Amino acid sequence: MHWLADDLCIYELVDPDTREPIPLQDGARGEAVFTNIEGDGWAWLRTSLGDIHEVTMSPCPCGRSGFRYKVVGRTDDMLKVKGVIVYPAAVTSLLECFSPRVTGQFRLVLTERPPLVTPPLKIKIERGLEYPAERLGIWSRSCWRPFTVK
Repeated sequence: MHWLADDLCIYELVDPDTREPIPLQDGARGEAVFTNIEGDGWAWLRTSLGDIHEVTMSPCPCGRSGFRYKVVGRTDDMLKVKGVIVYPAAVTSLLECFSPRVTGQFRLVLTERPPLVTPPLKIKIERGLEYPAERLGIWSRSCWRPFTVK
């Protein structure tokens, strides 16, 4: 993507752990941080959306000036499934409804780098120890069996 907001916003890359600035040069990666400098009613706020960007400073073949960036990761554990934002904490809340059949322990099975997930989102769930395996039906062969959210 092309960065087109130089007159509205200051763009920076910072190290997600130390918050130290990272120089903008070809291939630089870091957490994107923005400071609004224009707009009615907006204060000068320095903020981040939690995206990890990789920047390209070399000229674009299309002729546009300025740098380009692509989102290559996240600073948090957010996933996006079919445009819907999913946090593992939401999965935990859902699994609490199935206690004591499950312990609440689970593992998300990702086949590609987050945040984008191609459906279905696969989740391995641990059954409750006091819950008889025979009552789990298809899950009776193992503690960890896939549960698919479509």
